[in-house]
Amino acid sequence: MSDLVPSSTDAQDASARRPSAPPPPADWSSDLHATLANQEASAAELRQDLDDLRRTLDAAPAARSGSSRRPFRSSPVVAGATALALAVALAAVVAVGLAERPTGSGSPAGAPASVPTSAAPYPSVTTSGPSAATTTPPRSTPRASPLPNWPGRSVPQPSGLPARGVGADQSGTELTAAVVGDRSVAVYERAVLTPGGTTLVLHPAGSPGLARSLDAPPPAVQDLRAEVNGRPVAVTRTASGWSVPSPGGTKAARLTLRYQLTGALVRREPAPPGRYTLVLTPLAPSAGDGADRAVVVRISDPRVDELYCPAAANQLCGRVDGDLHTATVPSGASPVVVALVTFPS
Repeated sequence: MSDLVPSSTDAQDASARRPSAPPPPADWSSDLHATLANQEASAAELRQDLDDLRRTLDAAPAARSGSSRRPFRSSPVVAGATALALAVALAAVVAVGLAERPTGSGSPAGAPASVPTSAAPYPSVTTSGPSAATTTPPRSTPRASPLPNWPGRSVPQPSGLPARGVGADQSGTELTAAVVGDRSVAVYERAVLTPGGTTLVLHPAGSPGLARSLDAPPPAVQDLRAEVNGRPVAVTRTASGWSVPSPGGTKAARLTLRYQLTGALVRREPAPPGRYTLVLTPLAPSAGDGADRAVVVRISDPRVDELYCPAAANQLCGRVDGDLHTATVPSGASPVVVALVTFPS
């Protein structure tokens, strides 16, 4: 019986060969949360340090102009340290977020927001300039100028104007011409309309065929001024003549014109010494409305030999009264009057 009882030595050997009992389970969840909490606290402290660093950099004074030393913010060392610190802080924040996120979709309350990877683009800037359709500058607005004084007088009207007749109190046009010292021609026209419209369109009398028959180009009109119903009005040049408005939109009853003619005196060969042909092409008859009903031309000049109407059937349309020569254009004929003028040699 004594052989069946193990000895104390055997019992110890058996106890040594028996595997040791595992240690009691540790609280691993609480350790993980403690580690994450420490990392989040460290990240928060790092973010605070970065904010302080940024404020310090922003508050640093700008480098003095002309100094060879670069500003503090442009230092490569500071720039590299700032970038490294930002990268570490970003990695810590992402690590904390991933550790606290449970398995599965969704994020727990209080999880850090995702970090944007790109900034919003700058707003586009549109520059505007003048339109390419801009054309030539607008023309200046014509002004209403008063009639100039007649040569040798202090008033616009020539001397000796009749108080009655065509252009005075009867429908039609009366033209008075005078040869001035530089051999240009001053012209004064007055017309009575029946009345006419609110805008009068004027152009010189005559035709290209008549100019060829006279072997003389039409004279040029310069410094044209006008009065309608006794008031000065603006004169606008057109492609073929002039446009004259009636003041206040009223109908034109009286028209007065004042201008100079250049190129009106033409030397035709063969001709006696000092002999010139004076070509007069009235403007007012083209207004119509009675201004073309009758046309009378007057020249008071001892150098004038005679007047005639080249476009009329009876070209001898002039009469003489001392130094005054008067031509009455026959009805229906073009109101062009030609004078023969002899200048002393």
